[in-house]
Amino acid sequence: MPPALRNHPRTIGNRAAGAADRVSRQRGRIVELSSEGIEIQVAQGADLVGRSAKLVLNKRFPLTIGAEETIDGAAAGLETRSLSKRVPFSELVASVRGHFPDWTPADEGAHRLELWRGENIDDWLEFCYAPAPTGKVELYSAELVQGWAVDTVSPNIPVTVELFIDGVRYSSVRASGDRPDLVRAGITAQGGGFRLPLSSYALGETSEHELEVRAAYSRQPLLNGMVKAENLPPLKPVVPHPLQMPDFSQRGVTIIVPIYNAPVELRACLASLFRHTKAPARLLLIDDASPDPEISSILLEARRRANVRVLRNEANAGYTRTINRGLSEAGRDDVVLLNSDVVVTPGWLESLRVAAYLSPEIATVTPVSDNAGAFSVPEPNVANHFPPELGPDDAARLVRQEAAGILPSVPTGNGFCLFIRRTCLDAIGAFDDAGFPRGYGEENDFSMRAVRAGFRHIVDDRTLIQHTRSASFGSSKYAYLSSGRRLVDERYPEYSHLVDRAFNGQDVLATRWRVRRALARYKISRCRPKPRILYVISTTTGGTPQTNLDLMAGVSDRYEAWVLRCDTRIVELTRCTTGTQETVRRVKLMTRLDPIAHGTAEYDAIIAEFAFLYAFEIVHIRHIAWHSLNLPAIFRRSGADVIFSFHDYYAVCPTVKLLDDRRAFCGGTCTAGHGECIPELWPAHEMPRLKHRYVTEWRTRMSRALSCCDGFITTTAPAFDVIFRSFPDLSKLPHTVIPHGRDFDGFVPPRPAVARSSLRVLIPGNISVAKGAQLINEIAALAPVGEIELHILGDQGTVRTGPGVIAHGKYDRAEFADRVKEIAPDMGAIFSIWPETYSHTLTEMWACGLPVLGLDIGAVGERLRQAGAGWLLPVSSQPSTIVAELRRIKSDVAGFRLAAERVALWQLGEGAHNSVASMALRYIEFYELVRKSRLSFVEQSAA
Repeated sequence: MPPALRNHPRTIGNRAAGAADRVSRQRGRIVELSSEGIEIQVAQGADLVGRSAKLVLNKRFPLTIGAEETIDGAAAGLETRSLSKRVPFSELVASVRGHFPDWTPADEGAHRLELWRGENIDDWLEFCYAPAPTGKVELYSAELVQGWAVDTVSPNIPVTVELFIDGVRYSSVRASGDRPDLVRAGITAQGGGFRLPLSSYALGETSEHELEVRAAYSRQPLLNGMVKAENLPPLKPVVPHPLQMPDFSQRGVTIIVPIYNAPVELRACLASLFRHTKAPARLLLIDDASPDPEISSILLEARRRANVRVLRNEANAGYTRTINRGLSEAGRDDVVLLNSDVVVTPGWLESLRVAAYLSPEIATVTPVSDNAGAFSVPEPNVANHFPPELGPDDAARLVRQEAAGILPSVPTGNGFCLFIRRTCLDAIGAFDDAGFPRGYGEENDFSMRAVRAGFRHIVDDRTLIQHTRSASFGSSKYAYLSSGRRLVDERYPEYSHLVDRAFNGQDVLATRWRVRRALARYKISRCRPKPRILYVISTTTGGTPQTNLDLMAGVSDRYEAWVLRCDTRIVELTRCTTGTQETVRRVKLMTRLDPIAHGTAEYDAIIAEFAFLYAFEIVHIRHIAWHSLNLPAIFRRSGADVIFSFHDYYAVCPTVKLLDDRRAFCGGTCTAGHGECIPELWPAHEMPRLKHRYVTEWRTRMSRALSCCDGFITTTAPAFDVIFRSFPDLSKLPHTVIPHGRDFDGFVPPRPAVARSSLRVLIPGNISVAKGAQLINEIAALAPVGEIELHILGDQGTVRTGPGVIAHGKYDRAEFADRVKEIAPDMGAIFSIWPETYSHTLTEMWACGLPVLGLDIGAVGERLRQAGAGWLLPVSSQPSTIVAELRRIKSDVAGFRLAAERVALWQLGEGAHNSVASMALRYIEFYELVRKSRLSFVEQSAA
């Protein structure tokens, strides 16, 4: 026995321990300690009124205890009448597991247990835990694990066994089942058998799990206690569809916060509400005549905010009457009852609302919490302490990102945070303020009335709310709890059975298991959970997906980036971590998307599932082609901030580049005539006639989709001019211009300006008609052979090669500088006949030291004009004019020198400073601006 145990030697392993030595003439004492439980007696003297008793293990883990039975203090050796309670040893272990879910008392040699009353230690003892279990797992099936277990020292006292799945504790049960064979063998006089129900679905991401059965608090499995479960069916949660919810204009939400004292907790609660409530909502703060003067000043500040209303009861009415007053003030809204000692977290209200509208019979939704009785995770009925470096938002993200969206059904909600649908209130009325005037039982009574009326209640396993618990009532809560529970049991004899079945059912067990697993993974990785951002793209070629890769790398220290892509037939969801991309979901559509419907119910259901399961806080649509136009609405109603980037003019017209039937830029306004405008990205035969006809309906549908977005980004100001002409209402929403940032290993100095007998002109990119393919052919036909050479680097498209036109083939972006060095051009050229929204090739040529000739349209014209690092011609220039300009440039040494100097200045300025990091910072700032623009309770001066 370790020396530290000599003063109070107690060894527990189903062995009863004797009475503790006295520290002094105590007000309380530890009467008995065993693996069955701890019996304590606490005196109730006049000087001890209001003081709570608690057991503290190893000076760190307190377990507050209430009283069950009044005894004669004199008979117990105490000075006055006393309260007695037997605390199960499992509750003591649970109080530690609230801090460390994988803890077991067998891990450490000696433990110190203290009994506190107020600020004083009444009694203490030291003990060690030395279990001596034996047993065997005899049957594994798809439904259960079965076997026997006993303690070899006290074989007649049932032991508890625990089931671990993939090394993470899942459930436990007492081995008290009848086993006549064990009795006949003399192993035990009674009990010993156990049956552990198994989850009927895969709890994790694979269909295989490692199962392990141990005696409680032991690290060693029973004989045959480890096995693999294979081919479990995947969990198929019933996913709410956001588009089936009523819009907030049809059914609002009022958040009701009853208040009585506890100013510190109230300030924290309000701060979290102001920061994290984005859905249109009203906040109703009701002060139940708090005597603390600080409450009035807090509420005075709060009422200055938009959508906040403050009421005060003239006299203390009690919790239940206060919330009933709030229900009557909420009108026809759905309501959320929120204790003033909670801290809400990102996406809380939208998540509860989505869950509430899963089906018509749902009455209430309660989130999980760190400290809310049976709704606590990962350990029920104790205060759970997440790692201290994780704040409430971090802990909530840890839970949400690991959640499976199980939404367990339970017989009751919990008033610490309770979403109630108006249909339920209409059917059964308000809370019983006569039977439960001070609370503690009122929500259970309300819930059971709803159950008997045909409603049901669910737990939102994706939403974690931090809860202090009963900051307003203090130690008097135990009396309220006891009387409230008695009344509930009298009214609803089935209540206890329903609670036991639900909160020990596999859905709730799976919810707790996933949180334990999340904490176990965090313990290993120490990677703080980041907000998830989803980038929506279509094509995998061109500048947009390349820039998207840059952007994801740039924001990776702040966000966890995911990508959603669809090619009209396959929907693919990818998670992007440092240097890797993991395909999380890949779904083949039964019906491909087409440009007229621009979406299907099948696609929308898939996206609704992604929105529900993967906890995206920001959705940035880089391109909407080949996706459903309902995508913005689905994600926004799910709680995400939706950002839309305009990298072209697809939203204005499916021609994308706004080139009419004569390949002239129309600017978004149909030109004269009734020719055929050719769509990009969709087969022409699938698109109705656009010009003067279907384009109007196209914009109407795009307008509806864009109205569900929260902010807009493009890379050059003139692009917004075109967009806002077609969609003027968008200009009222947050929008910004963010040029593409690029990182270069270094810049190539411009070549010296000298007289040249021939001029080598580099034309990079995928040379389509819009990129000037026809114009290049005409220029080549007019350019004097040997005097002007056009070098095509990239996909030459319909450009014809010949004596003055050399094609160098396609290139990867990373090798652009090396390929340019091989070609050794004198200058570059961009002959796009549409207004590009940025032009990566212009940036790349300047980085290679090349001055550039371009046509004055879109971003190419704007950037060349601002930098002066080249030459501009009108977009209407004829090929002969362009050839003449090239010949002039060849012989204009001074002009070439000036253009080269401007290239060098660009390299020192914008080229050096507009990096991927600086671009990413501007995106992050805009994401935050959009988030704030959606907040419900802003200060009036900022509204």
